Amino acid sequence: MSSFGPIVLNYGNYILRNSEYQRLQKKDWLNDVIIGFYFEFLEDGCARKDFKFMGPEITQLIKFATSPPEVLSMLGLSEEDVKLLNVMLIPINDEFSPHSNGTAGGSHWSLLVFSRFDNLFVHFDSLVQHNHDAGSIVFEKLKQAFCPSWCHIQHR
Repeated sequence: MSSFGPIVLNYGNYILRNSEYQRLQKKDWLNDVIIGFYFEFLEDGCARKDFKFMGPEITQLIKFATSPPEVLSMLGLSEEDVKLLNVMLIPINDEFSPHSNGTAGGSHWSLLVFSRFDNLFVHFDSLVQHNHDAGSIVFEKLKQAFCPSWCHIQHR
């Protein structure tokens, strides 16, 4: 669902409009704009450089990426940055169309967490296996760029 109405907040790379404000007031489903804004807000407040919050639009692009260098470019990371990264939070959605008009789209969100300490990606999905395929695709793309031989995934 697209954003509409007057701008309520302009923060970093995100513009929250009245439609997002109404969603939050009604305790409605979160959309990619709200999730992206919140992740950027958290990352700006996080003093740790080894912790990254990935925006939902970047996750969507990564689903369709073709190579590890392309993935790193989308993340704005160098190979050296990747070696320093210990934790990353990655929102996953169930949209599989590469033509979603510039939005991440989808109707269900889950969370993929990368932990270098555990050599692991953990995929948390409140609908159990609903985003299994999307989470696995993003995992495979990130695995190639982050840890080709030692990472694995757990779905929860």
